[in-house]
Amino acid sequence: MLRNLNKHINDLRIGIDGYFENLIGKKEDFSFDHRFFNFICLIIAGSYILRILINLIIEINHIGLTLLHISSFIGISIILYMSRSLRKVDLAKYLLIIMLLTVFSLNWFFTGGTDGVMLFDYFYLFTIIVFISNRRHKILAISIIIINVSLLLFIERMYPDLIVQKIGEQKLIFYKFFHFLLISGLTVIMINTAKKLYWMDIIQNSEINGTNHNHTNGQSKQSEIVNNLTVQERRVLGLILEGKANKEIASILYIDICTVKTHINNIYKKIGVNSRSSIFSLLT
Repeated sequence: MLRNLNKHINDLRIGIDGYFENLIGKKEDFSFDHRFFNFICLIIAGSYILRILINLIIEINHIGLTLLHISSFIGISIILYMSRSLRKVDLAKYLLIIMLLTVFSLNWFFTGGTDGVMLFDYFYLFTIIVFISNRRHKILAISIIIINVSLLLFIERMYPDLIVQKIGEQKLIFYKFFHFLLISGLTVIMINTAKKLYWMDIIQNSEINGTNHNHTNGQSKQSEIVNNLTVQERRVLGLILEGKANKEIASILYIDICTVKTHINNIYKKIGVNSRSSIFSLLT
């Protein structure tokens, strides 16, 4: 009975993973950068739903703020469609930056300028910029953000009456607190997902390349390590990097837990480590 329950849970997990993969794109159809950008759009869209819920929880009846969050959700959904279905990812990236800067600027004026949640919003935006792989695009995006913030600071200093503070002081404290939790959680999720997608791509590429050990000088150390493993050991390694326990790995791969331990010991020997923490230190 317990084994059947584990099988149902595993089937549910596989179904969720499959649905998630359909949303961001399959590995064979999209590059890592493209898939991760799709994921960023997906999680930002969800964050605006959470912001609306936060407003309801702390009873912020600000129609302008609510309309801003709803329109942001719609805008992000359109950008995700453009990237995922139309495959215009470069255009989608610029539209995302422009849209977020517009939304953050309006949010600045709605929530009290520098006294509001702008620090969390722009920290979130800089977190996204980190994952832009193209150096020229990254510098351009950072430059646009700096110009935007500088302009907002100038306007707030010269024309303070433009700041529309319609959130009471007590509610603003809770509003900032919830935003801090939201942005912190989303940042952790993005970093962990980036690691997962990156390593699954490496493992998939290694499986395609087979057991060929004639590496070129440009191959990374991580690829060399993965190529030294068998196909099953690569799968176990991928699940370890996802934070799965031995029982979960056994359930997912439909093997005995003793077999899992054997694979893990073999991975330790081939990589030259003696613990999971050492694997994370070496490969992340």
